[in-house]
Formats: sequence, structure tokens, C-alpha cells
Amino acid sequence: MADSITFELDGVREFNDALKNLDAKMQASLLKAFNRKIATVEYLKPLKASMPYSSRTKKEFKVEGNRDDKTGVIVGPTKKAFYVRFLDKGTKERQFDGASRGQITARNFIEPFADDRIPKIIKYASTEYGNEMDRLLKAKLKRLKK
Repeated sequence: MADSITFELDGVREFNDALKNLDAKMQASLLKAFNRKIATVEYLKPLKASMPYSSRTKKEFKVEGNRDDKTGVIVGPTKKAFYVRFLDKGTKERQFDGASRGQITARNFIEPFADDRIPKIIKYASTEYGNEMDRLLKAKLKRLKK
């Protein structure tokens, strides 16, 4: 069974009250922008910096919206970098016409990296939620005034 992680966000009550006054679409937009910021700053940039792959492969790691969750984001390789799955997880021994075609040995880099980043992501979210929501709300208001 997975361990439960508990944390507290600073400034949530005030910004949740402000968010409740906005329509659902605007709320989702702000929360998605916040999630995108966390994913980029605390996961994607450090991942690209420490990744043992080529610069071309690193360019194919992106933050994208989640189709199933309007406020969620997904971080990882795009379809162009499908081969990263095989490099990271490895493959079994391949046989063709009775001859061995070898195997790819797992590097096992991405999953442990993601697990190590969880406390840093939680810390960033808990300390920067209020500041980031304030910045996002001001930017939205500025756009609406135009």
C-alpha cells in the first residue's frame, strides 16, 4: 500500500475564496496554469538537465494538458520520442529465425528521478501557491481590462 503524503499550502484559503468568485472555466484555467508552472520548474527543467540522452531527445520532453482532467498536466516524452520507453525500461532478449537479435539494457532513470522530485514539488507548491495565484490572477485581470 502506498504511503500517504500530507502537506499544507500557504495562502490557499484567501485564493480559494477569490477563485470561487470566478466562473468554472476561469478557475480551471488558473489551476492548470499553476500546475503547468510547477511541472516545468520543478520537474521538466531538472529532468532535461540531468538526462543521459541526446539534446534532440531532450527537446521531445514536454508539459502537455491532460485530456481527462481540465486542471491537470502530463510531463514526459512526446510521440516522437517513443523509443525512450525502451531505453529506460529495457527490452527482453529478441529472437528472429533462431538467431539472437540482442536486448536493450534498462537505464531506469526517469521513474526514480520522478520519485525523488515529489518532496520538492510539494515544497514548491506549498510555498509558492499564494504568490503564483496572485500573479496569475493579476495577469488574467490585466487581459480582461484590455
